[in-house]
Amino acid sequence: MSSIARGVSDTGVLRPDRLPTFARLVAPDAVSVVLGHVWIPEWDLPGGVVLTQSVLAHPATNVVIQPGGSVVAGAGTRASTRDLAGRGWAVGLLLRPAGVEVLGLDPRPLVDAELPVGARLGRTRGAGPVRDVGLPGFEAVEAEVVALMSAAGGGPGRHARVLDAVVAWLTSLPEPSDAGLRANDLADLVEHDASVTTVEALAARLGVSARTTERLARRYVGTSPGAMVRRRRLQRAAARLREDPALALATVAAETGYSDQAHFTRDFRAVVGSTPSRYRAALG
Repeated sequence: MSSIARGVSDTGVLRPDRLPTFARLVAPDAVSVVLGHVWIPEWDLPGGVVLTQSVLAHPATNVVIQPGGSVVAGAGTRASTRDLAGRGWAVGLLLRPAGVEVLGLDPRPLVDAELPVGARLGRTRGAGPVRDVGLPGFEAVEAEVVALMSAAGGGPGRHARVLDAVVAWLTSLPEPSDAGLRANDLADLVEHDASVTTVEALAARLGVSARTTERLARRYVGTSPGAMVRRRRLQRAAARLREDPALALATVAAETGYSDQAHFTRDFRAVVGSTPSRYRAALG
């Protein structure tokens, strides 16, 4: 039985105060090798009200089931925003690197992109063969999730049924390769070990070369391992700025592995779009 986590302090949501109803469902053991978690926002806003949500997403690929058509969203290199209006919902599946593999996806052309499921990627210089953004067996689970989320009523019980449908789909897929599992180890280190702040440290912990670490990140995540590390450092920094408004920026920089405050500020502004001080001031 999966648990449903509702805390959002370190999930990449930059403005939790503007968050609609949100559930974060932890993947059960049966699919934890390929699925990180399922996230479900729901909103019902008065006419004329627009809710702008900013997200500094995890360095990962997501499959998003939503009214009007499902999409595959690749790892992003900067914060993204989305305007919510009226009534709506989405069911997002945050894939682990091994999940990207078993679904037959190439995450490299998906970086900073959001493409409809079934879209055909054109050939680009040096990108190799044309690849479809197709997902085996997806139509059935998509239809089931849409029916569940569109029905009246719901709540945690409906979310549990959504998760059951997703689990049934993912357990029908092939097992990941050893390389896919090694890529999971890479992502887990980035995600959970704040002391790992360099590619060299990642490689040493994995027991492989820096070149192999680079290949794993590119093939199964789509970005460099350095970009993965920077993204998690900035997510942690944003969380610290929200949790402790009085904390000195130099302290936040040191806690998240930056050599100095100036370097931290440059990275934060480049990815989030504002300086740490302005971001914190905007939180009110």
